[in-house]
Amino acid sequence: MRKGKAIASIVLLLVLLSLSTVAFANSGEDNGNGSPAEKIERARERFEQAQQNFLNAKDRFEDAKDKWLDAKDKWQRFNRASDRNEFLDKAKIYMLRSTDHLINYLEVTEKRAQKLENLDEADLNSITSQIDAELAKLEALKAEIEATDSNNLSAIAQKVKDEWNTVKAFSKKIVGLILAANTNKAISVAEKIGDKAEAKIAGLDQNGLDTNSANAALAAFRSHIQLAKDKRTEAVAKFLQITDLNSSQQLFKEGHDLLKEARDHLKEAHKSLKDIIREIVKAKKPANTGSDDEDQNQPEDESD
Repeated sequence: MRKGKAIASIVLLLVLLSLSTVAFANSGEDNGNGSPAEKIERARERFEQAQQNFLNAKDRFEDAKDKWLDAKDKWQRFNRASDRNEFLDKAKIYMLRSTDHLINYLEVTEKRAQKLENLDEADLNSITSQIDAELAKLEALKAEIEATDSNNLSAIAQKVKDEWNTVKAFSKKIVGLILAANTNKAISVAEKIGDKAEAKIAGLDQNGLDTNSANAALAAFRSHIQLAKDKRTEAVAKFLQITDLNSSQQLFKEGHDLLKEARDHLKEAHKSLKDIIREIVKAKKPANTGSDDEDQNQPEDESD
């Protein structure tokens, strides 16, 4: 009776697993040598290889699922001991292929992140370290499946199903962190532009030119940049809260909305930057105006 219940549990869990198959989108370390273009090319090649591995694993997963379903149907129709043993053997293979599928999905996600040109090293390291930790868990689960007798698969089946749900949630977190890293890079670029603008304004101020309007535009620029940083930080906090499938959808949406607010502030900062440039030009005009003869005989200052 206990064996019957255990097998029924395996059937139920694997059916749930097949129904909850993640519609994963086709979504190595670099030794630091070579030009940026060469590094990008190597990252692209690693991604393409990981993507092919993922597709191969997906095919093996689907094949194992079909064979398991056939074995289940055969056992239910004839109820022979040999059919039961075949069913359990196919169930074990199905679990192994399911785990391989998850491993290859995470590997292709990692390589996709490494392929992106606009991720800061710190953000990339954080993302890859989290993926590597999850990969280690999956490798341990795979080893446990391989070491388990086919007659004792019930508990392992539950672990496999739980891991699928974990990776579903985990993938949302990683996608969110990649989006946040993209936003962080845009913020960093904007801050550097702001520093250059501030230095330009300081130079005008030292020459006794009126920089009040330019400084006001710079203050607005800095304000929007800070708000973008704050929203980005809040978004990361939301993504990091994703730990299970039940909360993942809502937390991802909240984080995504916060990143949209951050991007809106970056757009406003860009408008303020245009104001800064306009005010710098206006501030310089009085120093460059004079008679027509002076304009013709004196070269324009191109030091800026």
